[in-house]
Amino acid sequence: MKAAAKSRPVAPELLTRRKLHHVEFFYTSEIGMDGLLKEQELDPDRFKALLHLKKEYLYLAFSKDIGDERIARWRAALEEVKCDGTLGKIYHDVYSHETIKEICLPGDPLAR
Repeated sequence: MKAAAKSRPVAPELLTRRKLHHVEFFYTSEIGMDGLLKEQELDPDRFKALLHLKKEYLYLAFSKDIGDERIARWRAALEEVKCDGTLGKIYHDVYSHETIKEICLPGDPLAR
């Protein structure tokens, strides 16, 4: 009787279309996964995230020369596009539905 192979994660850059049919799981960023699946012409609905290992945030940095009033206007505009659905539409082809929902929640994500 042949011994069962141990499952281990595979780096996405090592995967090809043929190899994706033979691995149980692989690790990648959410953006990286979409690109990998498109590149290999695979249906994204055949894959799902099982475990989120690390949450990363994107930041915007303003020069110290930018006044508080301008930053407040920028924050207000960001809140507006979160609430009216514009931000979700922009990210539709980039992130999963769950991530878009989280990104589009009103307020500061670090305060949650």
